[in-house]
Amino acid sequence: KPQGVCGIILDPVHGEVLAMASRPAFDPRAPHLAEETAWKNLCIAAVFEPGSTFKPMVVGRAIDLGLVKPEESLFCERGAYRMGPRVLHDHHRYGYLSVGDVLVKSSNIGMAKIGERMGNEELYRMVTEYGFGQPTGIELPGELGGFLRPLSEWNIYSTGSIPMGQEIATTPLQMVAAHATLANGGRRVAPHLLLQVNREPFPKSSLEPRVASAESAFWLVKGPMVDVVERGTGTKAKLPGVAVFGKTGTAQKVDPETGKYSHQQHVSSFICGAPAESPRALVLITVDEPSAEAGQYGGTVAAPAAADVLKYTLGYLKPRSQVLEPLARENPAPLR
Repeated sequence: KPQGVCGIILDPVHGEVLAMASRPAFDPRAPHLAEETAWKNLCIAAVFEPGSTFKPMVVGRAIDLGLVKPEESLFCERGAYRMGPRVLHDHHRYGYLSVGDVLVKSSNIGMAKIGERMGNEELYRMVTEYGFGQPTGIELPGELGGFLRPLSEWNIYSTGSIPMGQEIATTPLQMVAAHATLANGGRRVAPHLLLQVNREPFPKSSLEPRVASAESAFWLVKGPMVDVVERGTGTKAKLPGVAVFGKTGTAQKVDPETGKYSHQQHVSSFICGAPAESPRALVLITVDEPSAEAGQYGGTVAAPAAADVLKYTLGYLKPRSQVLEPLARENPAPLR
């Protein structure tokens, strides 16, 4: 049984939180029966190292800085790469991978090499410009800002760890908001609860300053992140008749007794959206310490649930193009 599970559905253009759920929860008719952990909204108050769901933002910034090119290949050292005093490993002995396939295969070594090209200052600038380390400002009490050490405390470990989603802790809402930036073409989104009637840009500035170019954002969403679902670590999120984009995440938790990463405790997550040509919804599912029977990988644990939620969401939203018709027919639901 997991320690906790949470899910968020976000409109990536307007920033509207269409749905949010956190478990364990409690019956509001009998709050006195609730366990203490049930009072915590994991979507805004759980802080985890994101793992590989963090990687697309790093790749996009490296492309925007001209430090990598989408068409180039990186040598992933056959699965082991010494970086300073430690050796990084991939799950497979990859040789050369394109920049896109570094994401599709979720190569930590490929990401570390991108981190070396960027350096700590550019990595830190990217992290802060995406809003990590500070609350999103959503209209809910108890939101946390995550954890981000000051740049002065970063070192060569950070150069390799940050690009793979370690040494930084985020809330699920921060992570889905960051992916909304890519899905809408590069502008930060301020998540909010109030649904708009006229669908015009939200008065509070639902679209904030640009932090990624439209070119890199759309390349990521329509290219590597679609490939993640089609042939990578997120194949369990495929849906009929619609191009789904996504990214898996499997993060080791720190063992409080040893202070080191645990090989048994993980946070598994999957974020996805559709349609890739013009994203209408993002879905994030995060599972804290999934059961051993379920496995540990985000593509196995979280992707099927995220795909089910995305399928229903797209069927619920009024279709705007022919690409959504197969889903609308297969999953009839009230139209807004």
